[in-house]
Amino acid sequence: MISTHRFRTLPTTLFMTSLLLLSTVSSPFGQEANKPEEFGLKERPVRKETVLDLIFGSAPAMATERGILTIDAFEDLNANGQKDETEPELRNEIICNIDKIEYSVPAFIPGLDYNNRYEVRCSGERYYPTMPDKEILIEHRGHVIEIELPCRKTIR
Repeated sequence: MISTHRFRTLPTTLFMTSLLLLSTVSSPFGQEANKPEEFGLKERPVRKETVLDLIFGSAPAMATERGILTIDAFEDLNANGQKDETEPELRNEIICNIDKIEYSVPAFIPGLDYNNRYEVRCSGERYYPTMPDKEILIEHRGHVIEIELPCRKTIR
């Protein structure tokens, strides 16, 4: 008569042996040469998403990761294109259009996308900018661009 005990323990023995083999194959011992540091790679921690991220979406990029544009206007009395101490600042006389949005000058415009170009078009009723339309590029994260806009009085 054949013993059934041997056939019952055979699957268990095979399963345990395969687990032992898998643990020795995937063991990190003896694999010191394949560390990421040797290839100049840096491992970054993985950001875990929460249930709120899945429902409401990820948080927006921080302001320091985006560009900022500031625009100031002044009356260029001597027509040299540079602001002198005696030249008055113009407030709410010039309107600039950036990315299809109008801003009254002086303007502080945060949240401009990194590596993106924006066309700046300015105009006014009583004053006109002497500087032509300008195209700006946000070259790096946190890039701050300041525009001093020389203007002349409109003659009517």
